[in-house]
This record gives sequence, C-alpha cells and structure tokens, in this order.
Amino acid sequence: MAKSPSTDATLVRSARRTLDILSWFSLEHPQGRISEIAKDLDLAPSTVRRLVTALAECGYLQLDEATSRYSLHIEVVRLAAVAVSTNDVVRSAEPMLDRLLKELDETIVLNVLSGTLVVHLASRQSVHRFSIYPPQGRRYQAYEGGASGIVLLAWLDSDELDAILPDVSSWPSYGHNQILKRTEFLDALKMARVNGWAVNDGRTDPDLWSVAAPIRDHTGRVVAALSAACRRSFMTDERRESLPRTVLQAASEISLGLRFHGQSQPLVDLSLNS
Repeated sequence: MAKSPSTDATLVRSARRTLDILSWFSLEHPQGRISEIAKDLDLAPSTVRRLVTALAECGYLQLDEATSRYSLHIEVVRLAAVAVSTNDVVRSAEPMLDRLLKELDETIVLNVLSGTLVVHLASRQSVHRFSIYPPQGRRYQAYEGGASGIVLLAWLDSDELDAILPDVSSWPSYGHNQILKRTEFLDALKMARVNGWAVNDGRTDPDLWSVAAPIRDHTGRVVAALSAACRRSFMTDERRESLPRTVLQAASEISLGLRFHGQSQPLVDLSLNS
C-alpha cells in the first residue's frame, strides 16, 4: 500500500527534527538535557525525548546518567571521519596545510561555509608558545568580521548574500571594539575581491591577526578559505606584507588541485545589498 502524502510529510518532519537535534550539539554546548534542547529548538520535550532516545539506541548520542545530559557518541565520530577523509577539498588541502605550517610556523586553518556559519574543517597548530589554535569543528557567524568569513562571502551573488546577512535593523553587535557594521562589512567584501584575500587585524580578538584567501573548485566557485592565524602582538610590518601573498599562492595551488584553471567569478555589484 502506498504511503499517503501526510505520512511522507510526517516522516520528513521527524527526520528534520532529528537532524536539528544532532546539529544542536557544538563545542559551545557539547552536552545538554532534553529540556535545554527542547527549549532551544522550540520543540515539545516529549518529541525531543522520543528522538533522543532513538539516537542513543543507534549510537549517535550517549546519556550521562549522573547529570541526565546527552552528548554526541561514537557513530557521529565515525561519520565525521568518513566525511573528512572523502572530502575533495580536505584531501587537496592537507599537504599544503603541512607545508605552510613548516614554512610559516603559524596556525593554518581550512574553513568552509555551512549556511551562515564558518566551520573549521581542518587545521595545523603552530608550535609557538603563544599560538592560536581554533579547534576542529568550531563554528561562528560568517559576518562577525573574521578573515575567512569575509572570503567565503565575498564571491557569493547578491541573492545568496542577502539570504545570509542580517539587515541593518537586526545587524548584531558582538562586543568587539572593531566589529564591522553592515556597510563596513560590505566594503570589506569588495576589498577582498580586489585584493584576493581578507585580513582580520584585531577585529574579532584584540590579539588576533589572520589572513584568508579563497579556494575554488573546477567551476570557479569559492568552496573554502585557507587562513593563517597569528598573535597580533608579535606581528612585524614585513610579516604583514608577506603573509597575504603566501597564503594566496597556497590557496591558488590547492584550487589547481581541484581542477580550477580559469579566472575567478566576475564581480557582483554589492552596493545593491547595502
């Protein structure tokens, strides 16, 4: 007997809620009670309990009996390992991550865009005593003002950009002294297109200096950002001058490995989004 449309809709809704629950977990909140998850996702606790129980039975979540908190479990780790090991961008970039770490002795990070979020996909940690090390899987809003976020958004078309950026009235404030306003952020996107890279000079952290450059696939679309993150207090003028070009060259070589041989995408008039 064929399933009714209402049955299909129920199954899809249940699947989406299950994925929302898995996505709720992050480095910021790696554990949570059913009540916390339900509140954040605006779901009934009974619904969350049913789905969380199923995920735990299948090995995707585990329960700490002492605290009644759930956390991600081994099946998620297994899937993550499969995703990373078979990802073309990661496989193409990893030799370059190793090379840049050896050459620059700065933290090197490979970032991708997921919805409105920048996700650290892979990284290599500097051996400096005062190095910067973003953990793998860390996520943050692409419009916070970080170098990778600017690069990952700079080559989107106007419709894609409008779907991601808040409007002027709801533009967030993160409490950093130099956080970009919406118009300033759009100017930063334009500058990234002109230069080919973006720099975060203490904007999101007083002692962070980072530079990011785009990685493109065979279609010319930006699929990742390669960045080098340094302590701002240790930067020299010579370093500020040389690092952007080094990272840009490295990102171009990774793009070549992804069969990008043409020109970057044409510029879009971002003034329409201001």
